[in-house]
Amino acid sequence: MAATDRRRGRGLGPIRIAVDGRDAAGKTTFADRLGAELAARGIETYQASIDDWQHSPEIRYRRGRFSPEGYYFDGFDFEGVRRRLLQPFAAGTGFELRAYDIEREQEIEGDAIVASPGAILVVDGVFLLRVELRECFELSVYVRVRRQTSIDRGVARDEPRSGDAVRERRLYEQRYAPAQDRYHEEASPEDRADVVIDNEDIENPVIVRD
Repeated sequence: MAATDRRRGRGLGPIRIAVDGRDAAGKTTFADRLGAELAARGIETYQASIDDWQHSPEIRYRRGRFSPEGYYFDGFDFEGVRRRLLQPFAAGTGFELRAYDIEREQEIEGDAIVASPGAILVVDGVFLLRVELRECFELSVYVRVRRQTSIDRGVARDEPRSGDAVRERRLYEQRYAPAQDRYHEEASPEDRADVVIDNEDIENPVIVRD
C-alpha cells in the first residue's frame, strides 16, 4: 500500500507502531500486511515510511557517498518525522505522511491529514528506535535478519535499478551495514522492541518475542 493511503474504520488509537530492522529485512512487506489486517478489521489505518523523509543529496551525501556516518546522521529528517508526523498524529492535529520524493529528489507539499481518535499509524523504516524517535511509538516491531542477509538481499533488490551490482555491494558493505552496526551498538533496537520477528527465512517468518 502506498504511504499516502489510508483505511477507515473504528479503532482504539491513536496508536503509533514502528516497524524497524536492517536494510532489506522485509519491513515494508510486514508493514503492508499489518496495515491490510488492521483495515480488514475496520480500523482507520495510515502507513508511512522513513524513506519518504530523506534529506536532499546535498545533506545526505555531504560526508561522501559511501560514508556510514553520512547514512546514520544525515540520511533522514528525524526531526521532521517527529514534528510533522508522529507528534501531530498523536495529538489529533494535522500531520503529513510524506515530505520527500526520493525518485525525483524534491520535497513534497501536501494537505495535512487529521485522523480520528481511534486511528493507528504504521511506520516502517531503518533507525526508528533511535533516541530521537523511540518515545513516539506505542508499539515497536523489529524485523530481524543477519547482517550478511541484509547485504545480499539489498544488492539483489537494488542492482536491477542501478545496473551496477559492484557499486551496490560496495554501498551495502561500506555505508549501510556499518551504519546499522553503529545503530545496534548505540540504540539496541532489537532489545528495545516490543515484538521481534526473525525473517531470515522470508517464506516462514518466526515471532521470537512478543
